[in-house]
Amino acid sequence: MEYTVHKLAQIAGLTPRTLRWYDKIGLLHPARVSEGGYRLYSDVEVDRLQEILLYRDMGIPLKEISSMLSQNPEQRQQKLNEHLLYLQQEHKRLEKLIQTVEHTLQSTQGGYQMNIKEKFEGFKKEKLAENEHNYGEEIRAKYDSKIVESSNNAWLNLKQDEYQEMKDIEEQILSSLEQAVRNHADPCSSIGTEIYKLHQKWLNFTLKDYTNEVHISLAEMYVSDPRFTAYYDRNVKGCAVFLQDVIIANTKQKVNENNLIL
Repeated sequence: MEYTVHKLAQIAGLTPRTLRWYDKIGLLHPARVSEGGYRLYSDVEVDRLQEILLYRDMGIPLKEISSMLSQNPEQRQQKLNEHLLYLQQEHKRLEKLIQTVEHTLQSTQGGYQMNIKEKFEGFKKEKLAENEHNYGEEIRAKYDSKIVESSNNAWLNLKQDEYQEMKDIEEQILSSLEQAVRNHADPCSSIGTEIYKLHQKWLNFTLKDYTNEVHISLAEMYVSDPRFTAYYDRNVKGCAVFLQDVIIANTKQKVNENNLIL
């Protein structure tokens, strides 16, 4: 029996977009593509999808699931043990988040009064959970899980003054982008270089494993993912593309300058 994207998505409780994404990243290819261009899946792919969803529900990143499916049973066992340790640590984090939410509810009902530090810590945890829900799957498929976890930990360890500085820089970036696009600026112009440096500084608050490659990869995602594009283009269309061009142009220029110094 064969299933179309829409039929398989319906059976598995997914969206067709998710199955197309799995195909794109090499996690689940269709058995064949019809002459009309439709992806068709057999029972073999259905079984593989069930295993993928099992690992995904356990919280294992898609990139790691892909490698696990090609491993022998002993290697899978080792990977599952490693992930169990991660889940135990995550369980402790969620317990703290639950406590924060309970305190928040008590505070709104006139009971326990949260101090400023507790409110800020609760905000960071709620924001992280929201980002994981909205973007976690794509981010973990694109980047090494260690980079993602390092970034999440850096976010949770932000102090209030660091968070405020990060937000101020973000507003500067958005304002400068809109001004540059309105004025048809060149990505290599002074304003382009300023945006590049601001964006790099903004990333370094949470991205402790910064590399030129990661920076460019993020820039490309701002354009390829409509959710990020909509964020940057919310007032002036073209800001996401301009930011991508700025990051690519200035990163290449920085690499060339470093090569000349060497």
